[in-house]
Amino acid sequence: MAKSSKVRVMISSRCNDTFPLRGKDRVRLTDLRTAFKNDIENSEILGNRIYEVWIHEEAAASAERDSWEKCMREARDCDIFLMLYNGNTGWKGRGEFTSVGICDAEFQTAYAAAPSKVMVVDIFERDSPSAPSEAYHRTFQDRLERENIFGARPTSPVDLKEAVRHAVVTRTIELTQKGVLSSRQGRGAPALYWKRLSYADRRDRMIDSAVSALARPGRFRGGLFGSRSTASRSCAGRPRFRMPFPCQRRERWLANPIYATILMLRR
Repeated sequence: MAKSSKVRVMISSRCNDTFPLRGKDRVRLTDLRTAFKNDIENSEILGNRIYEVWIHEEAAASAERDSWEKCMREARDCDIFLMLYNGNTGWKGRGEFTSVGICDAEFQTAYAAAPSKVMVVDIFERDSPSAPSEAYHRTFQDRLERENIFGARPTSPVDLKEAVRHAVVTRTIELTQKGVLSSRQGRGAPALYWKRLSYADRRDRMIDSAVSALARPGRFRGGLFGSRSTASRSCAGRPRFRMPFPCQRRERWLANPIYATILMLRR
């Protein structure tokens, strides 16, 4: 994901559809989305505003010719992907995406990048006669039903605002806890040192580790290379053998597929 000093939230939904579909209190989703963006970005934690929110209106106002690619990039790079799902898959793309709506494509892109960052607020009014029912909408609806990751099901704009707030806070806490767990699992690993190595040095260290592991006694009937790891290490990286090796027959080395793999890596 792209680096940012803030938690990046993307709110995905239709634009001109209303919620609810009928009634005097219905509001366009684009207006709700803009209001949610301002509410989230202006919220503070310990006196700091930690969120930045991207909505499709920014893509429409940008100078980029292809807003579809912009939307996919934001869905892939955001830290939290929040979908206001009303069953409408949105406008279709071009080429390989002619049968996929923009909302469906954004969801698939975000879910493929990191399923744990995706949250879906369900505002789909399934029993309404105005609900989308065309075949390509049903494909989107079936996909969401299979994934079964629906969160709250608000019935009014006021409830929707609270659901959005709760979703962002909940996902922030969950991702933070998962990040702590991940850092515990990697504690003690020389990640920074590894990054400083050249690709050639990384290759050599991986080969040395593989040879060392395979040379342990009892690995393959007393060790692939026997218990003499020094002899095995001296063999790694040689393009071909010209003479028998200590305690091993030349034929055994050449016939071993794992040794052949090590040679290929070394080259």
